Amino acid sequence: NINTSSTVIDFGRRRAGSGSLHYDGGMDLVAIFGKALSDAEMASLYGSGTPATAGDASDISDLVGYWKFETGSGGTAYDSSDEDNDATFQNSPTWASH
Repeated sequence: NINTSSTVIDFGRRRAGSGSLHYDGGMDLVAIFGKALSDAEMASLYGSGTPATAGDASDISDLVGYWKFETGSGGTAYDSSDEDNDATFQNSPTWASH
């Protein structure tokens, strides 16, 4: 449970032994659910697989965190779920315009 855990959740980084591997690319949104999604829920999120047809993760139950990365500046990605799990950036990532 990310609401009661002190465990760090990394977006764009995989911890590997004593080091870590960083993702070198863009990220548009991240959603974490407290359950496995059904085929129908996945289809409602991803449609034809393009961002223009993607659904809204907040329409699916058991949403634990939903970061849209829409702020455009600063060091925080605000959680759009009801859980208020705002994310703090590390290593000064760059905001990109869409």
